[in-house]
Amino acid sequence: MPTNLLIDDQQLNCKSVPATGSRPSLWLLLLWLISPLASAATDDHSANGSRVWLQQQFSQQLSLWQRQQPGTWGKTQLQLGQQTLADCHGTLQLARPLPANPLGPQRLQLRCSQPQWSQRLRVEFRAQARVWLAKSEIQREQIISPAQLQSQWRWLTGRDNNLVLAQQQIVGQRSLRRIKANTPIKSAYLAAPWWVSKGQEVVIRAERDGFAASSKGVALGSANAGQTVKIRNSRSGKVISAYVIEKGVVQTRF
Repeated sequence: MPTNLLIDDQQLNCKSVPATGSRPSLWLLLLWLISPLASAATDDHSANGSRVWLQQQFSQQLSLWQRQQPGTWGKTQLQLGQQTLADCHGTLQLARPLPANPLGPQRLQLRCSQPQWSQRLRVEFRAQARVWLAKSEIQREQIISPAQLQSQWRWLTGRDNNLVLAQQQIVGQRSLRRIKANTPIKSAYLAAPWWVSKGQEVVIRAERDGFAASSKGVALGSANAGQTVKIRNSRSGKVISAYVIEKGVVQTRF
């Protein structure tokens, strides 16, 4: 009866077969020498070899994708369910390349050159990774600190390709929404910090006809480089519009 098949790229075991006698007979030795198995081609793939080859294709594609997804990765696993693969004594080939992100369920067509056969497969490829989660609730517009994060090892599938797996890409970022405790951090939840934040004291610079002056003010809104923000002048109390030119610095334009 077929069973669900799991292939782990870090657990490929070979079993040795004990000898049945202390010295094989000459007849058995000659029989083994003329057997077709003794001259099998190096590119032969048994059913198990075909599965290993398929696992390698997924692992190689995952390695390419991981270059764009910095983080800490672990084991990988290919699930074939109840499907079985035929032996191949030639070259194995996929009908079309694997997607850039090979994680998750996939529909494949595997081909063999000798003997010629083609088989459609439904597989699922997944990988272990260290996932960062909110340790406590993170409020909207809050700058995230290391103390607000915790990590867990999880099996990732195709639905998890928006997770941020590197802590350094989370710490110091601004939260775009309220993130509940134990929620994995996704890229859609993060943005770069404002150059000027509401309530922040800023430097106001003014230039006209070769003259320059500066004063202090308080931002009445938040903005990034090149954006306009309302500023209340701390000395006069007057509200002006200014452009953000540096972090914590704005400039008026006449």
